[in-house]
Amino acid sequence: MNNMQEPLYKQVEEIILRKISNHEYLPGAKLPGTRQLAEKYGINRLTVNKAINNLAQAGVLSKKPSSGTYVNKQIKSESNAINLNFSNSGLMSIIKKQGAILDTKVVNKDIFHGIPYFAHKLNLTEKEDIFGIHRLRLIRNTPVALEYNYVPLKFFSDINQINFNRIGLYDYMISKKHKVEHNNTRLITMHAEKKEADLMLVKEGTTLFKIQYINSDANYNIVEYTESYLLPQEVNPNFKVHYSNISN
Repeated sequence: MNNMQEPLYKQVEEIILRKISNHEYLPGAKLPGTRQLAEKYGINRLTVNKAINNLAQAGVLSKKPSSGTYVNKQIKSESNAINLNFSNSGLMSIIKKQGAILDTKVVNKDIFHGIPYFAHKLNLTEKEDIFGIHRLRLIRNTPVALEYNYVPLKFFSDINQINFNRIGLYDYMISKKHKVEHNNTRLITMHAEKKEADLMLVKEGTTLFKIQYINSDANYNIVEYTESYLLPQEVNPNFKVHYSNISN
């Protein structure tokens, strides 16, 4: 809370949006009370209330009398988000260095369940397993993107055995008869947290594009939820997007 050029209520809005984006506040979760937030950030409750009211009007939060403030399960809009459909899908169509070879480094992978946020994104129950893989995408050994991919294990039972340093995720999906045919994509601008900054070799607070994908196969089974982080200067200026009315 030290940006003197931005109103305090705007800074509170950005903090709440960032916590939602980072999954600290999950869909349906109750926010701390206004008194608690005011004490935490050293500001008055009127400022906190203004931030919460603005986010409620934007469809990000819901205020319930005598209960509290909650993160909407389906966020209708965000002040820094654009819903869109990509006319030319694939990471290389987004990155401006056309003709370059895109290398992949797997940072981490795991099978998990019980996290409501990801179960909701993939239309799963909390008991169903999810395979998660975190990959750094590089051109000439320089990071250009960071991707967090999550897929339902029920469609890809052997996915944990695949070497994704060498095999593309979409090529693997096609081999399993779950080719991506439909997409819901959202672009958000954000500031790099320490984890993303360290992996992408940039300063903490650097502006990033965060692109969220929910991809489905021909039968509209959701087969992937992905969060990609890219530097704005790496995005192809000729990359075209079409705005859509998809709300989640």
